[in-house]
Amino acid sequence: MLKSEIDLEALHTKRLTLFGVSNRLRTPEQRAVTVRGFAADILPFIAAGKIKAVIDRVFPFSELPAAKAYMESNAQVGKIAVRM
Repeated sequence: MLKSEIDLEALHTKRLTLFGVSNRLRTPEQRAVTVRGFAADILPFIAAGKIKAVIDRVFPFSELPAAKAYMESNAQVGKIAVRM
């Protein structure tokens, strides 16, 4: 189960839209279409540096159990990376 707290007042005040996406109910063919669309529409922006991942924390490989525990704590904002 995924759980999150949301500031509904900020959502309303800023006229934001919240939506969720799940691939769990999609067929492999539908997922493949999504991946091709991502590759065509989003990857060029990542390659050009216009979209960057938010990195919360980088762990050395020797601290892999700590990285897993941190991920499971849901305390991160952004990606957790493991340096090889």
